[in-house]
Amino acid sequence: MKRIRAGLLALLLLCTLCPTVSASQDALTLDVSDAIVFAGDTLRVTLSLADPLPDVGSLEVHLLYDTDALEVRSLTTGEANDALRSIEPSASRPYTGVLFAYDYGTDVHADKAFRAGTLLTAEFAVREGAVSGTLRFACDCAAAFDTAFSPLSLAMPSAAVSLRDKPSVSIRNGVPSLSVGYRATVTLHADVTNPVPDAEIRWFVADTEAHTGDTLTLSQLRADVAVRAEYVSDGRTLSVSDTETVHVETGFFAKLIAFFRALFGALPHIIQSL
Repeated sequence: MKRIRAGLLALLLLCTLCPTVSASQDALTLDVSDAIVFAGDTLRVTLSLADPLPDVGSLEVHLLYDTDALEVRSLTTGEANDALRSIEPSASRPYTGVLFAYDYGTDVHADKAFRAGTLLTAEFAVREGAVSGTLRFACDCAAAFDTAFSPLSLAMPSAAVSLRDKPSVSIRNGVPSLSVGYRATVTLHADVTNPVPDAEIRWFVADTEAHTGDTLTLSQLRADVAVRAEYVSDGRTLSVSDTETVHVETGFFAKLIAFFRALFGALPHIIQSL
């Protein structure tokens, strides 16, 4: 298993002394935008509070992620507390991830109460060349206290994403242009490398979606058509094949030949995948 390196996400809030407040075990949640990603994709990870925390003296949470596979693109603080801020790694803060912090000493108007909602949304780029496998995200609590310095009991959430090799769809034995006789029927087949669950092949004829499935049959063609296949998952296009143009002969003799073939039930059927 690839070693997961630590990316740091810290939340720190200092306030005046108040009575101890119990925290929900499952108050913190960690959500990812996609279950499956590929190299070059963008992935969002959101740390949130499911329940409010009315009395927080300090809260510091480290987000662990694979820095070999992921690069931080952006950090956005949420609505859980207006005083939270995000800090990226620097020479003075040599973390392997990101720091998310608030220091009461720099803002006397800080609110000790945290609302239910987003703490931080971190956007990552999946590095080109990242090795396929499971990308794991975990939270590690460095500090969690109320303003009376009593520990807050918070379960640390985790999440996982499947990093896969990019799928590719192609038309079997595809060519840029295929010439056929008038009223010929053509059957095309699409192949997918590195398939993913719940994805499907969609066929487009003249830029209009025409069929879903591995095979497309174009019956008794009377004009040229341009065809392509797309590999789609949950509305997202993962791969697009090269476009193949089926050129139909429409001259007088081509139509005459088709007329007599039709009389004898002998119109051609071309199966390109054979």
